[in-house]
Amino acid sequence: LIGLWDDVSAALQTNDSAEEVIYALLNNFPVDLQQRLPDILWSLWKYRNLKLWKNKHELCVPIVKRARHLIEGWLVAHAPPTNSQSQYGLTISHHVSHPLVVAIKWQKQTPGRFKCNFDTFFSSLWNRTGIRFFLRDEVGTCVLAQIMSFSAKYSVDVGEALGLLYVLQWFANMQADRVDFVVASKVTYDAFNSSRHDVTEFDHVITTCQNLFSLSFTNSRVEFSRR
Repeated sequence: LIGLWDDVSAALQTNDSAEEVIYALLNNFPVDLQQRLPDILWSLWKYRNLKLWKNKHELCVPIVKRARHLIEGWLVAHAPPTNSQSQYGLTISHHVSHPLVVAIKWQKQTPGRFKCNFDTFFSSLWNRTGIRFFLRDEVGTCVLAQIMSFSAKYSVDVGEALGLLYVLQWFANMQADRVDFVVASKVTYDAFNSSRHDVTEFDHVITTCQNLFSLSFTNSRVEFSRR
């Protein structure tokens, strides 16, 4: 992105918000820069979160390297299969007589549906719990992102359950449906799909999630995916 200050300066002068500046740059940049700019912005956001929540300071090198790894991974995931690849797998050579085929788990979203990935993060330093989510359409384009935090540090299981609850509440208030909510916590996912609960804070949150989901969503589902 070196040598682009004229484009950045023009976008800053003709737009009022950061969102408008970013969209203006993406509309004017060639395809390769359109791919790199969001990755660098994401890496800078990651740097900000590490500094805020974990008091960790990064130099420029790891920020750029993280963005580069992201775009390289994206290109590999979207590359057409070659003779050394199966249709859904990548062949990796090892010091064995047969290659190892690692399956690529990503699947294209069903047309007309949205996928919501979210996670919960905790800060002992600031005594806060945060929740962030990304909403993507059927082609994987991010159409909505949100981040929120609370002035209390919950246990991991309660925090993950609260993440699901607040995401469900957010979309219920929008009266949005046809959303696949992707849970990264197996404990939360299993509890959400169970009818057996104890008298604990975690189970109270899960029961609230179940009631809200049954009342507010008719064509949505909760899925599990490891981070």
